[in-house]
Amino acid sequence: FAFGRLSPVLLGLTAAISGALVAGLLDHYFFNLAFPHSVALFWLYLGLAMVAVRLIEARREDGGEAGAAS
Repeated sequence: FAFGRLSPVLLGLTAAISGALVAGLLDHYFFNLAFPHSVALFWLYLGLAMVAVRLIEARREDGGEAGAAS
């Protein structure tokens, strides 16, 4: 798939979400209410990834994918 300039952003956010999920399974801080920043960062990364996906879809619908590879 050619995502253009958003490809590194989506790849980085996917890695961040995967890392947060693995850390959530193995780290007790995700289950401790004294550390809500970890859960907030997870939802922030997930929201940013959804925005990146929607921007990619909008660019495809507009036909701007051919010139975005540069």
